[in-house]
Amino acid sequence: MPKKILDRDVARCHIINDMRVLALRRNESTNEAAYEPANEMGEGIYPDYPILIQGNGLPWTLGNMYLLKRLEFSAKYEPKTWQNVAGDLLHYLRWLEKPGSETSPLQFNAKQKFNRPTYKYRAHLIDLVNQGSIKPNTASGRMSSIVAFYRGLVDYGILSNELIDLAWQEREVLIRVIGWDLKPRTYSITSTDLAIKKPPKAHDDDYISDGGKLRPLSQSEQDILIEHLKTSSATYRLMFAMAILTGARMQTICTLRAQNLHDAIFDGANNRYLVHVGGPGHLVDTKNSKPQVVIVPAQLCELLLKYWESPESISKRLRSYYGDTPTNYLFINSDGQPYITSKNEKIDRRDKRINLRVSIDGGTSADVKTRNGQAIWSFINRSLLPRIAKTHPNFKSFTFHDLRATFGMNLLETLLRRVDLLNEDLKKRGQRARYGTEWVLEQVQERMSHADIGTTMRYLNFRRTQEFKSNLQMKVEDELMKYVPNDVLNYD
Repeated sequence: MPKKILDRDVARCHIINDMRVLALRRNESTNEAAYEPANEMGEGIYPDYPILIQGNGLPWTLGNMYLLKRLEFSAKYEPKTWQNVAGDLLHYLRWLEKPGSETSPLQFNAKQKFNRPTYKYRAHLIDLVNQGSIKPNTASGRMSSIVAFYRGLVDYGILSNELIDLAWQEREVLIRVIGWDLKPRTYSITSTDLAIKKPPKAHDDDYISDGGKLRPLSQSEQDILIEHLKTSSATYRLMFAMAILTGARMQTICTLRAQNLHDAIFDGANNRYLVHVGGPGHLVDTKNSKPQVVIVPAQLCELLLKYWESPESISKRLRSYYGDTPTNYLFINSDGQPYITSKNEKIDRRDKRINLRVSIDGGTSADVKTRNGQAIWSFINRSLLPRIAKTHPNFKSFTFHDLRATFGMNLLETLLRRVDLLNEDLKKRGQRARYGTEWVLEQVQERMSHADIGTTMRYLNFRRTQEFKSNLQMKVEDELMKYVPNDVLNYD
C-alpha cells in the first residue's frame, strides 16, 4: 500500500494566554539547571502573546526573537499591537515558505538586488495589489513591518549592520503638516526604496476623518433620533445623551464609574461638571490611555447620578462582578455585564502578578466573555434604525461613533455663533474683535481631545463644504426653474 503523502502544514500564529519569560540558569553550588524569570524582562505575565510557528511545526526563531526583543525594549506591552505585528510577520513567513519558491530571509545577494528577499517580497505585495487581493494601504503597512523587522534585528544585535545596506536603500523624504498654530511645516524623514506608495484618500464631503470616517448627524436627524430614543431603555437614552452632549468616545462612556461622577469638579460659572478620566491607574478607558477631562452639563450629571441610585441599577449591580460599589460601571446590562470590558477588569480577573508594563487590550480569564460594544451595535442596527425607518424611510444609517462627530459639529457651530455675536457687540462699542476662528478651533480641539489641530480643522472644512453645497444647490434649483414655463406650474 503506497505511503500517503501529507500536505505541508502552513505557518501559523499561536496565542499564549499568559506568557512568562524564563531563563535557564545553573546553580553553581548544586550544578543543577532550572528556569527562572529573566531579569531583563522582569517578573509577571504577558497576556495574549503571539508566537510564530513555521510550517514544519517549529517556532520561527528570527520572528520570535524580534518580538521578544521588541518586548524587552518597549515601555508598554499592548497585546493588539504585538498581534498586528505578528500578523504581518506571519504573512512574510508564509511567503518565504511558499512551496516551489522557498526563500531564505537572510539570503541577500550582493550583486542581484531584486533577488534579495526584501525586494522580492515587495514585488509580491504589488502583485497582490494589482490582482485586487489586498489594498495598497495593506501592502504598504506589511512592507513597513518587514523593514522594521530587519531594522530591529540589527538594532538588537541579532544581525550585522551590513545587512541593512543590502536589504534596502535609504532616502530622505519631505512631508508637509499643519502645526498647532495652523501654519504649514515641512519635515524631513528617512524612508526606503521598498516603500509602497499609498493612493491619496478619496475625499467624501459627507464624512469627517477622525479615527475613522465619521458622519455628523444634521439637526433634523438629531431631532428624529431623539424622538425615537424616547421609547428605549434609560440606559441607552443616557449613553446616547453622553455621546451627543460630551463627545466622549464609546470606550469611555461604557467604562465610566460612579466614582468618577462623585469626584467630578463642579464649574458653577458654566453650570457643568469636569470629570477626569484616563491615565495611569485609572478605571476608565480612554484612547491610548491618555488623561482627559469630560465636560458634562450639570443637568445630565444629575440624571446620571439619579440613574445610578435607581432600584433597577442597584439590582443589576448586585449581579455584576464588582457588585454594588462606586467603582462599578455606571452602565451595565440586565445580566450585570458591562457593554465594554475595561482594561482594569481584565487585569483584576487575571493573575495579580501581572507585569506592570502591560496595558491589556484583549483577553480575560477563560470563563469570562470579553465585551467590545457589540450590544450597542446590535441595538442601533437591529432595533433603533428599523424603528426609525417605519416613519422616516430615508433616514441614513449611523454608528455610535458618529455621535462624537455630531457633538464636535454642534460645539463648533455654537462657538462660531457666540463669537460672531460677541465680536458684533464689541464692534458696536467701537472695540476690536477679540476672538476668531483660531480660538474656536483651539476650544474644539481641547474638548475633542484631538492630538493634532489638523483633525479639528476637518470639522471646520466640513461645515464650509456643507454650506457651500447647500447654497450652490439652491442657486442651481433657481436657475433650473427658469427653463420651466410658468403655465406648467399653474393648475386648478
